[in-house]
Amino acid sequence: PEKRLRNFPHELSGGMRQRVMIATALACEPTLLIADEPTTALDVTVQRQILDLLREVQRDRGMSMMLISHDLAVVAGRTDRVAVMYAGRLAESGSTRHVFDAPRHRYTHALLDATPSLDHVRHAPMRLIPGALPDPTAPPAGCRFAPRCAHADDACVQPGPTMSPVGADHEVACLHPAGSATDEKTAAEAAQKADEMVPVETAAEAGKSLA
Repeated sequence: PEKRLRNFPHELSGGMRQRVMIATALACEPTLLIADEPTTALDVTVQRQILDLLREVQRDRGMSMMLISHDLAVVAGRTDRVAVMYAGRLAESGSTRHVFDAPRHRYTHALLDATPSLDHVRHAPMRLIPGALPDPTAPPAGCRFAPRCAHADDACVQPGPTMSPVGADHEVACLHPAGSATDEKTAAEAAQKADEMVPVETAAEAGKSLA
């Protein structure tokens, strides 16, 4: 510490600079630490060191911590509760286990579905969320995710959803949440349509007979 005290920021590594920021934030002994993207631009090994340090400090000081991150793996492994926001508005909240095991908002569901995994078929296209973020100076009315949501209807725009419970310790602002009757109806219709389709072999034979 005595040697590093006289160093300039450019003389420190990314992990060292992050530790200095944490020390600065803890100097006033806060009861709540707001960690906004604390692992940005750090390699995986240093990320874990920083997160382990924050957990250790949190435990030793009995301090609460709000972790703000786009890294879903970090959120899943380092939090007790999670709140998902889209375009500046709360979309879903609840215990981390409930939200990750059974996401109900269409944005949360699409976000997790678009996350790369080891189970992804090699060379298969990645799942993407269509469209783009809305203009923050002129956000859409009602549900701000509606322009990108395949399940949105007029009610999603006017009057739009409010936060409502969808289970124990789980709330969502969505009129057509994932896992709802809407999904069951869509799945049933798709199954019925598949049953009604004529097999390829039968269609070919029918074509021969007509010829």
